[in-house]
Amino acid sequence: MAFLFTAVTVAVAFCTAGFGFSDQLSVQLSGDDEALLSFPVGTITVSADSGGTTQATAIDDTLVERVQAVDGVLGAFGVLDQPVAFNVRARQQPDRPVQLRGLVLSSAWDENRWELVEGREPVESDEVAVDAGGAIVGLAPLGSRRRLQLPTGTRRVEVVGLVRAVGSQSGSRSATQSTFTPEQVAINSAHVVLPAEHAPEILGAVGKVDRINVVPAQGVDSSELAELLREELPGGLEVVVITDRAQSTQDTVASIDEGVRSGTTAFALLTVVVATFAVANVQTVVLAQRTRELALLRLVGASRAQLARIVIVEAVLVGIAATVIGLGAGSVLAWLAADIVDPLGVDASLMLTGGMVAAAVVVGLFVTLVGSLWPAVRASRAAPMDALSDSGAGAEAG
Repeated sequence: MAFLFTAVTVAVAFCTAGFGFSDQLSVQLSGDDEALLSFPVGTITVSADSGGTTQATAIDDTLVERVQAVDGVLGAFGVLDQPVAFNVRARQQPDRPVQLRGLVLSSAWDENRWELVEGREPVESDEVAVDAGGAIVGLAPLGSRRRLQLPTGTRRVEVVGLVRAVGSQSGSRSATQSTFTPEQVAINSAHVVLPAEHAPEILGAVGKVDRINVVPAQGVDSSELAELLREELPGGLEVVVITDRAQSTQDTVASIDEGVRSGTTAFALLTVVVATFAVANVQTVVLAQRTRELALLRLVGASRAQLARIVIVEAVLVGIAATVIGLGAGSVLAWLAADIVDPLGVDASLMLTGGMVAAAVVVGLFVTLVGSLWPAVRASRAAPMDALSDSGAGAEAG
């Protein structure tokens, strides 16, 4: 039973660690909202319902006019807001994984969303502005020339301005004077602002937008307007009312988070499949060594169903114990992984969520039951005469 216990424990630990790491990363991605885009509470966002995968620039910009025409809409604005990255070497940010190294959120210049702290607004296609977080994460202080990785390829740009969100108090001093390190900046607090005229071309999104921000007219209830928009707009769109300042940028961050969760789920399914086969093989070997014992039970009157039930109950008891141990081990592994990666400057802490517990229970019991079913059926075929045999031959006899 030691082999069975080990197989189930490892399966539960790895699955739990995967979901735990995803939860840890969700906490780290959230960051704080001090440097987020400032949209009034009650603003409505219209975005593509990507079903849990990143799907940038998926809305036709002609929908902006259609939204503007809906009764109760004061203004509708198409927004480009994609993850892009400055070229940053591993030795410059050794504590960040390669996928998050230099990663910032893009935006097009809009005086209603951004205000200058230093320098000027970007105008030419090779000019950008950054907020304080973008300057730190991208190693892109005012006046520097950097390489920016975009959906259309890598482009060399000059940082001509330092900006902050309208109404925000962050970024009031030069980013070069900041005491923060890249590891202390949340992903939703780092932005690069592109020239409004060239942003669609630079992002490969001509005629497209990532989302539409809708401002309700005075006296119009946001929830009622959102419901009207759901009726008026075509399917495949998600209409959400912003309830806090952070939510506008968190829509983009959520797509990254969903990508991590999708990868975690795929990893968990692969682990379950491998562990199920491992448990089946282990049970087959163990029960083959117990042929004489099981045949003796048949000899004293036990039915085949009773033998199968005994084997399965034993396996489930071992599975329960392995689930408990695996859950604890997985929680520790998730904490250690998040603490090592630490991509966004939020200290990882030991945590146990409902999703982790559910994954541990489902995986532990599923792997144990499914992996033990066929070996239990084979074991139940032990013939009573096998109890009198030195070799145990006939275990497969009916």
